[in-house]
Amino acid sequence: ERLRLAQQVARIGTFEWDIATDKNHWAPELEALYGLPKGSFKGTLGDWLERIHPEDREEAKRRMQEALEKGGFEWEWRVVWPDASVHWLAGRGQVFRDAAGRPMRMLGINIDITDRKRMEQEFQRATENALAANAAKDRFLAILSHELRTPLTPVLMTISAREADTELKAELREELAMVRRNLELEARLIDDLLDLNRIARGKIALRLQPTDLHNTLRNVMAICREEMEAKGLSVHLDLAAPQHNVNGDSGRLQQVFWNLLKNSTKFTPTGGSVTVRTSNPRPGTVRTEVADTGMGIPPEVIPTLFVPFEQGETRAAGHLGGLGLGLAICKAVVDRHGGSIWVESEGEGKGAIFFVELPFTRVPVPLEPGVPEQQTAQWNPRINGRNMRILLVEDNEDTMRILSRLLERAGCEITPARTLRAALEKARALRERGEHFDLLISDLGLPDGDGRDLMRALRDRDGLPGIAISGYGMETDLEKSRAAGFSEHLIKPVQIKELQAAISRLRSRLQDQAPPK
Repeated sequence: ERLRLAQQVARIGTFEWDIATDKNHWAPELEALYGLPKGSFKGTLGDWLERIHPEDREEAKRRMQEALEKGGFEWEWRVVWPDASVHWLAGRGQVFRDAAGRPMRMLGINIDITDRKRMEQEFQRATENALAANAAKDRFLAILSHELRTPLTPVLMTISAREADTELKAELREELAMVRRNLELEARLIDDLLDLNRIARGKIALRLQPTDLHNTLRNVMAICREEMEAKGLSVHLDLAAPQHNVNGDSGRLQQVFWNLLKNSTKFTPTGGSVTVRTSNPRPGTVRTEVADTGMGIPPEVIPTLFVPFEQGETRAAGHLGGLGLGLAICKAVVDRHGGSIWVESEGEGKGAIFFVELPFTRVPVPLEPGVPEQQTAQWNPRINGRNMRILLVEDNEDTMRILSRLLERAGCEITPARTLRAALEKARALRERGEHFDLLISDLGLPDGDGRDLMRALRDRDGLPGIAISGYGMETDLEKSRAAGFSEHLIKPVQIKELQAAISRLRSRLQDQAPPK
């Protein structure tokens, strides 16, 4: 009775098969697992096979034959009940032999695993749906990122070109530099805010170099000061740390402190103050504090502040909300720099202090040239004694206009094309005259195709090197560009000095390249 009760509760049934006579005895509990009334199973191997799902029947025959040869089986299969419902069973069996080694009987059990299988199937469907949703999100974010980045390219290029004007007044140059810094920061924000997977996986790309943290803080303060003063906040900058060089990505660090200052501005009422101070609390460490006299942070909110999509509703009461990504981005960037970030607050109405600690570096910070764009404006690439011929493919009218103008001003011969078909036709026409392009510069998202297809066609026909310019900047995009034959992949917004640097990297290879046959 105990055994019978245990089998019923566990939904287990036992069988004994007399192989010699093909008589199969099923316990009532096993008949129940096949949807049969007690005593209704006819008792042969063929009767059992009839209960197996048609798609599993051949496998069942094979398994039984294998069991007779190897001495047992362990398997999962489907059965069809008399009411046409499908159920899952798992079974184990052991073969017993006579003195001559002939199989005589098999003892075994079946276990109902229908609930488990249904859960597995539901989990599989949920996983597939989640993967599909994630892929759709990635596609959406990639397209959105491209659309946001693309308009910034002609703006940045125009500002850079104006900054290169040696007759520009110092005041106007300073204002243009401020606009450029903000646009560059905006491009970085687009990159990080949209590429959530990279942030979640800690795969934020950094361009590390010796950086003067004080200069970084001054730049951020210059960006944020107008907004803070317009709100009536008093702003204090106390850069007292004797050691303030770090091995960092200046742009990424600007993001961190920009986020922190924006938070302080947002949560500090009119008449309050925001203070940025630096110190060296211990050897080898630079600490930056961003302190405000704002609404403070309740203790229960602090643990969630650096978690993506957690906004700290109590702290944000009465204020505009956001995505809840700013502080998560700060933590990801600071962690990648080998530093730490935390916040302290004595509670509501008592302000808050955000702390950022970064390792100090003794490597000197390279001097920044006064007007780097002025040098690039004089850059004049020539190939084998003549101006470089560039096939420029870009469907955005503003980007095409400013790119063509700046490259021609630098001494390049530019042939513009707005579509893949037009680019191929212009390459063919030049080839028929016995000449060739030296370089392809192409956007990837063209109206009639993909810039990678264009690169493959020109690489195979003319051996042409190429530079991709695109708003798509995920690692998979870069890999696809390299596979298509592009030597460089520049992510929009692109400045003219970045493009000229990429051309320079290819120039030595182009200089001695023989014309294609």
